[in-house]
Amino acid sequence: MVADSLGRFMFNVTPRLNDSLLISSIGYEPTVVSLSELRDSVFLTPCQQKLSEIVVTPRKKKKIGNVYGKSGLGYVVIYTDDKQEVGRVFDISKNCIVRNVRLNVFTPQEVRLRLNVYGNVDGKWESVLNKNVFWPSLAKNNDDYSSHVYELVLEEPLVLEKGEYLISVEDVSNSTEQIIFVSRLLTGHAKYRSKVLGEWKDLEVNLGMEIDIEY
Repeated sequence: MVADSLGRFMFNVTPRLNDSLLISSIGYEPTVVSLSELRDSVFLTPCQQKLSEIVVTPRKKKKIGNVYGKSGLGYVVIYTDDKQEVGRVFDISKNCIVRNVRLNVFTPQEVRLRLNVYGNVDGKWESVLNKNVFWPSLAKNNDDYSSHVYELVLEEPLVLEKGEYLISVEDVSNSTEQIIFVSRLLTGHAKYRSKVLGEWKDLEVNLGMEIDIEY
């Protein structure tokens, strides 16, 4: 039988000599009462339970990739009529959260880029984003053709499981000028595709891109 919220219960029974009642409640020691000795009230003794120790530790932070700064040994030229989307492959070794993405680029006019993230599912790159994420407009470079590192802080941190991911940027500004990404040659972790939903092709470079992860 179950008592109400105040611990009250009622039952009709003709007790036999050796009958007894087991009474229990969360947070109290169970007790057995002989029906012949049962009174209007039964008091239970609170029990103290020692829980396992809980250790709270801060998340570890790490940068993956490289924006190269001035140490880039080459450039990838992204044309709007050719390589519309370009990205870098990241190997995520454990479940993590991504909060920031940085690019090292030069652009002769203001452009707008969209961030895309794809997971490798049975050899196919499938999007893991559920909404569009855009970079703030990349300002025109008016100086001596030096590149700039642009940072995107994600409003909603991206949760990634262990696996291989392709993080890319797509030119959605319909610009007529080229976008130049600082890169390191002959390392082969970058990919591009000419058209939306087109076939991904390899680039023999490492794109100037890095992400901040927490795990």
